[in-house]
Amino acid sequence: MKLDMAQFINDRDGMLHYLAKENVVPVKAPPWADHPFELRRNEKTLRGQIGKHLVGRETTPLVLELLGVRDEQSCKAVRKRIKQIRQHFGYS
Repeated sequence: MKLDMAQFINDRDGMLHYLAKENVVPVKAPPWADHPFELRRNEKTLRGQIGKHLVGRETTPLVLELLGVRDEQSCKAVRKRIKQIRQHFGYS
């Protein structure tokens, strides 16, 4: 996935559409994490489990900076935008 993501590293809208297609959203990271926010793939999982987090020490901060995720409000706004894109294009 990292190679596919690299083509959108300077294009915010392209990155939003790519993340929507891959069903990846930014989320607040736990206190022990390297960064305050992480990227998580939402998957159909067993009840009560969360999706797996995409780990990348170099790529995660770049993607979050490109998306404008700086605080919880901006993180929520990006998640909402990704959800809108998913609904618009009918991604399941």
